[in-house]
Amino acid sequence: MHVAVEQQTHRPNPVAPGVGGQSRSPRLEGAGLLLLATAFSCLAIRLPYLKGAPSLPFLYLALIPYVVIAVIALAVGPVRKRDGALTALIAAFVALLAVALLRVGRTGVPLDFNVALYQATVWMTLGLFGLVAFARLGDDAIPSLLLAICAAPALYVAANVALDALGVQAGRAAPPEAGDPATLLNSLGVAQTRHFFPLAAGVNNFGDVAGAAASGMAVLMVRLRSAGRVWAGVGLLVAIYALLLTDSRAALFLALAAAAGVLLIPAAARGGIRGWALLVPASPALLLGGIGLLAGSDLVGTLARNPGESFGTNRLLIWEPVLGLLGSFSPEHLIGYGAYGQFKSGVSLQYAYLFDIFYTNRYFVGAHNLALQTVLDLGYVGLVVLVVLLARAFGNIARYAANGGAPAAATLAVLIYFPLIGVTESTPTIYTPEALTTFILAVCAAAVLAGSGAHSPNGRARSG
Repeated sequence: MHVAVEQQTHRPNPVAPGVGGQSRSPRLEGAGLLLLATAFSCLAIRLPYLKGAPSLPFLYLALIPYVVIAVIALAVGPVRKRDGALTALIAAFVALLAVALLRVGRTGVPLDFNVALYQATVWMTLGLFGLVAFARLGDDAIPSLLLAICAAPALYVAANVALDALGVQAGRAAPPEAGDPATLLNSLGVAQTRHFFPLAAGVNNFGDVAGAAASGMAVLMVRLRSAGRVWAGVGLLVAIYALLLTDSRAALFLALAAAAGVLLIPAAARGGIRGWALLVPASPALLLGGIGLLAGSDLVGTLARNPGESFGTNRLLIWEPVLGLLGSFSPEHLIGYGAYGQFKSGVSLQYAYLFDIFYTNRYFVGAHNLALQTVLDLGYVGLVVLVVLLARAFGNIARYAANGGAPAAATLAVLIYFPLIGVTESTPTIYTPEALTTFILAVCAAAVLAGSGAHSPNGRARSG
């Protein structure tokens, strides 16, 4: 990639606080490769699994473009103005993920050290790529960057749907839940079981990332014009198709709710958007209240996928022992138990019976809640970092989107979706790698918006 940096001046930026007078804006030529790497990031980390369990050297190959672009970006300048606090929070969050993985890798269960090291390298690489390379983009490339981030989950979902349509099957056995009924389709008179797509890490995992794709594509379909609107509409339909086949009902409705929130709430009313991050730590309390309200109610089984299941496909039976563990404070709760904290703490042993006896990973099933999973893995320290990081990212993107830019509005919808789906899923965490990829790149983009100048209000951005 030919990389050269030229400097350009722009007018004072009314959107990003702290940027006044004449400032210097970097422009990274050859940014097309950076944007392509961003758009295909979710697909890149899962494509090696097409034929089954790949070797670790083969897995590392997918990271090379991100390392190369980050290294080249480090060697050139200048660097655009960044949100220093958010940058530090992202670095801390990625570091906590890496340490959590290495902690469990030392024990060898459920990950041996080499696998844990690879997974830690994935998140450190993506964090480095986002923080370093995005900061070398010029103002005119920022909308394209945000489009690429929204496209990442959509392209991954579309690739899975296309491979599935061509008859390509996953190179590994489908998880047991793939045989469960697709409740929503069945209620519409369509006989269907939950589908396992070729590259997916799991059925629920795929539904979570399809929800992220749907939230962004829904906003783009409304806000973009001409061909952009058509492509966004196609992306939305493909995402909804995937959500229906995986029977990811919560992901479908919450994705559309996130998009509706961005489209219907006036930009002027988004001043309190930072507070949305508080949904993450508040969700366990909401769960406790929900447990109390629904106990003995006829509504308990309303969302059950199979007869006899508890509310929300047995989630209450998962949350109760986790809340019981965290209800008695231990110093270890400050830093967590490391990756797969539900297993290391022993709490998953109390709900493993809920899963099929042939489900070999039943003892490693997550807490099905972002806040609870974060405390188990990263401790209360990790939860605080995540919440403050989210709040700051929300504020940066909402300010940038105030002028009506479609890419920023779509990225805001994707970020809003994550605390919503995090109420009932361990998303975005290491257990949902594609969703975590989208999340890390989105917050890295939010960190560089502090130095952004004027952007195209209709979303027609030029790439640098």
